[in-house]
Amino acid sequence: MKTDAQPLVPALEITGEQVAIGTWKADLAEVIATSVELRELMHQARTEEAVELLQSRQVEEQAALVALDARPEEILSLTAMNTAGRPAYARDVVDNLPPVVLSELVAPEDARMIRFNSSLLATMSPTTLNRTIEETLDPVRYHGHRGQVSWEWLEAVASLNETNRIAELLHVIDETVLEEALVPHMDGMQMNETFSGAGASVSAFRTLSADGAGVFLPSCGDEIIDGVLRRLHDAAPDLISRIVRNAWETAGASQR
Repeated sequence: MKTDAQPLVPALEITGEQVAIGTWKADLAEVIATSVELRELMHQARTEEAVELLQSRQVEEQAALVALDARPEEILSLTAMNTAGRPAYARDVVDNLPPVVLSELVAPEDARMIRFNSSLLATMSPTTLNRTIEETLDPVRYHGHRGQVSWEWLEAVASLNETNRIAELLHVIDETVLEEALVPHMDGMQMNETFSGAGASVSAFRTLSADGAGVFLPSCGDEIIDGVLRRLHDAAPDLISRIVRNAWETAGASQR
């Protein structure tokens, strides 16, 4: 659970003829000229020169070049490209990108083969993920819509291959956000189901209690949702057990 205020990276700002990120400032026309040069090099398949040009710039300028491009992922993939030409994202550049750009890159609308950019999620710092989620949710007021947005973020985190990385990211997200994501899916959660063993019966709700060790996660009746929850629970059983229990109580399912 997030216990301290998370530092926010200053947003990219364009004022008159200047572009700025934090204390870094530059002439907008010069940054645009660099962007055009990058695109021309890439169009001519002079990738090594494009990488050299981009990586020679300050981190903040690289972030600005990514954010201002019509296809930001293509530019971002050059920021940590190695000498063998393997594309990769530089974490320090990612950590300086505006949340609106990051959210679009994490769940690209034009992607055909993948739903989430797991490589980006694997690269960004936990703090960057948290600030992106918070700023994505900030303008959303209706609880139902907040739940949908929060759930999509959890689906994105669950798409990662490394369990330890999933746990690392989950533990920095505010627990109220995690709960908001789960509340809409609690109606079908079989929390009153009982399980027998060693001469005793215990409810699913009890297995998720603080003294239940979070060893069992009941089904909510939807295979896709169950799959996401199992993935998250495998990574952070104590945390997810607590969140599921709290979300179920918040949803009022225990009164039905």
